[in-house]
Amino acid sequence: MKDSASKTIDFTKGDMTKSVARFALPLLCANLVQLLYSAADALFAGNVVGTAGIAAIGASSLAVTCVVSFLSGFSVGGNVLIASKRGAQDKVALRQVFSVSVLLALILGVLFCALGLMCSDCLMGVMAVPDSVRDDALSYVRIYFLSLPFVALYDNVASCLRGVGDSKTPLYAQIVGGVANVVLDAVALIVFGLGVDGVAWATFFSQGAAFLFAFLRARALLGTHAAGLTFRLSFKIAKDIVVIGFPVAIQALCVTLSNALIQAAINATGEVNVAAFTAYFKIETLIYAPLVALGQTTTVLAAQNVGAQYHWRVHLGVRRCVVSGTVFAVAAAALLLVFRFQVVALFDSNVEVMSAGGLIMLVAFPFYWIYAFIEVYAGACRGIGKAKQATLITLICFVAMRLLLLGFVQNYGFGLEGVAVIYPATWLMAALLLGAYYYGFAHKGLHPAPHENHGR
Repeated sequence: MKDSASKTIDFTKGDMTKSVARFALPLLCANLVQLLYSAADALFAGNVVGTAGIAAIGASSLAVTCVVSFLSGFSVGGNVLIASKRGAQDKVALRQVFSVSVLLALILGVLFCALGLMCSDCLMGVMAVPDSVRDDALSYVRIYFLSLPFVALYDNVASCLRGVGDSKTPLYAQIVGGVANVVLDAVALIVFGLGVDGVAWATFFSQGAAFLFAFLRARALLGTHAAGLTFRLSFKIAKDIVVIGFPVAIQALCVTLSNALIQAAINATGEVNVAAFTAYFKIETLIYAPLVALGQTTTVLAAQNVGAQYHWRVHLGVRRCVVSGTVFAVAAAALLLVFRFQVVALFDSNVEVMSAGGLIMLVAFPFYWIYAFIEVYAGACRGIGKAKQATLITLICFVAMRLLLLGFVQNYGFGLEGVAVIYPATWLMAALLLGAYYYGFAHKGLHPAPHENHGR
């Protein structure tokens, strides 16, 4: 365990800026790999099966996204507890948290799998899936639901690995899963002609491969292969995981649903605007994904230092992450704005779409630096055990206020620009509220220790 642990990031000592960079970069790459191999399903389905294939996947995407968002959010509970035990150098408790986290993930994955299979036919009606692709969409979503135990297990194992300071293994696991997914897509669709079902089965096996890779690495890293990993459900540890993870899971689910309602409003504004916003959402990932990685990094550094009782390093880490995120967001947004029409043209060269997409970027991107504050403050709150409060603020701003502003925009006919303004307006509100909460309340529970090296 000692050799393995030496390869992880310890935020309780050393240069904070270097540690943040070393930890966040693999996280960012893992997020991008996940986006790329998720797109592979649509590419294979569209090019091999045809329009009906990609339509079947797209028609069922909301149900899949909601469940995956919930499971991913829930994994934050294990991430925070593992990080705090790593900071406290409590190896026994660290292994216990890992085993309970895996058990909870398995239970949750099986539960969602069973519920999904029972409700899948009903979901097709709720999502108004067209009759022409209903059978394919139903078959796809049922097979995908079978993979949910693997999805839940991978998310939790990857979160636990990040908690001990290992952000590289989740990247390697994503690469393993991504390569497996692409190869299996090709074999299932081109060799065996399985259609949309083949895409779903490729996802099933690739998720299993990613989980197995990450799990074996986690066992080696935690020393559980030698000490003996016993899967016993400690209700106290389970409660601690749920208290942190459940609010984040609800937040992820609600934000996903609110975005779906905003997308429905965008769909009603016409084909050009739909294409423009689609291009915008793809482009903004270039800024959004690094900021999400920075938020995840802040959670781990905060939890590790709270566990070690180095509270002053939490404050230092928050400041460094805010500065890093802001500088990156300003530079990236400025570059993309300069070439906004060319970037939109990569997705759709229609002159009207380029103009509309460029306008959306012009409205939102000058304010994207605000999102750095949101990710860092929310990540810090989760890391110090204030997940419920951060979730409440996020729900108020990203769900309630967005829907209220959407109704206002629709009633007064502000059109494309009005919908675009909703995003920076709610970013600003969330950043102010999260910042006020962190510095006004959560921050007060962390008392700086009288170290000589506060500036490190």
